[in-house]
Amino acid sequence: MRTLFAFVTLLVTPFAIAAEAKPAPVDPLSSETLFRVFGSLGLIIVAIFVLVWLLRRSGNLVRGRSGKMQVVDVLSLGQRERLVLVSVGEEQILLGVAPGRVQAVHTIDAPYYHPTTSASGGSFAELLNRASKSEAAKSGQERVDE
Repeated sequence: MRTLFAFVTLLVTPFAIAAEAKPAPVDPLSSETLFRVFGSLGLIIVAIFVLVWLLRRSGNLVRGRSGKMQVVDVLSLGQRERLVLVSVGEEQILLGVAPGRVQAVHTIDAPYYHPTTSASGGSFAELLNRASKSEAAKSGQERVDE
């Protein structure tokens, strides 16, 4: 029995010593702790707002598109008023949007502006090719003139 008591005492003693050697508890209301907590929380909130802003600017913030209806173009008429061209299938609808009111201004049967092409007449690669060809043509003409 003494052997068992001595064995258990040897097993428990390191845990008792470790419990006594704990560092002093940190005051949760100290200025350093509060600064760390609220500083971290502020950084996380700022990061969320920045990510949402970037997604809205890039146009990748998807709002449940089904593919049948798209906003083709938006024209701002004032601080809170705008014209919106919406494509629904083959039909396009021009909407007047103001605070608390949306009104159909005009319905276009034939697509005035196709949603897959950009307003400037093509993708970035096509525009770059056109620009480089026009620059090459201009520099070729200058060399001929010299």
